[in-house]
Amino acid sequence: MAASEEAAAAAAGVSAMEITDGGGGLITEHTFQEMVADVRVCFQIVMMKDSCMVWVGTAQAAMGHLDLAMSTHMDSVPTHTTLLGDGGDGVGASLSKMLAMKTGLQVFVSWNLPGTQQLLESAVKKRLVEELSKLVPPKA
Repeated sequence: MAASEEAAAAAAGVSAMEITDGGGGLITEHTFQEMVADVRVCFQIVMMKDSCMVWVGTAQAAMGHLDLAMSTHMDSVPTHTTLLGDGGDGVGASLSKMLAMKTGLQVFVSWNLPGTQQLLESAVKKRLVEELSKLVPPKA
C-alpha cells in the first residue's frame, strides 16, 4: 500500500497488514470499523491461500463462536460445522455458508455482536460482502 493510500485508509478507520514469503502474500489482514444501526461494529478479515477468517464484533474483542463452512463436490450447499461455542444455525453459520458459496474458499466466521437485531445483522452482512468482494475475486 502506498503512503497516500495508507493515510486515506487510516483516516477511514481501515488498516491492512501483509505477511509474505518473499514470493507473494501468504496472509493478509484487513480491519475496519463502521457505525451500523447505532452500534460501532469492528470487522477483521484475514485472507489466506485457500481460506479466510472473518471476525465481527464490538470494541470489547471476544471470540465466543467460530463457524466453518466450505464447498464440496457432493452438494451445492456448503458444508458447515461449529468449531467454538454452541452449535446451531446462528448468524455465523449462515454467514459462513453464504461467504463460502460466493468465494469458493473455506470460510471461518466468528460473529460476536450482541442480540439478534435483524436490521443490524442485514447491514453488517451487506457491508462484509462489499468489503470481501474487494479482496477476493468472485468464484468462477
